[in-house]
Amino acid sequence: MGRLSGLGYRPGACLACGLMTDALEQLRENRPALEEWLEGLAKARAVMAELVVDAWSEGATLREVAAVSGYSHQRVHQIVRTAARDTARTLAPQTSVGGAEVA
Repeated sequence: MGRLSGLGYRPGACLACGLMTDALEQLRENRPALEEWLEGLAKARAVMAELVVDAWSEGATLREVAAVSGYSHQRVHQIVRTAARDTARTLAPQTSVGGAEVA
């Protein structure tokens, strides 16, 4: 406990006894807020990826999109490549497990 005591760490009750430590209680209380924040972050990233693909589709270069979006040009290329791959999969003929085409 020596190194952590200066950081305000105080070990709580015994977990094996079924009692909650202060840190675990705080984690439990803050988890819903973190999950909500992460969900919002995922939605924002999806919107940004869509805008990156749209800008590139309209003729902007990878480096131009990168400069405006704040992403590296490598990340922009990865987003565009992933979107193209997903589109190709969507447009490809669907087949069943037996190999027969499905309408």
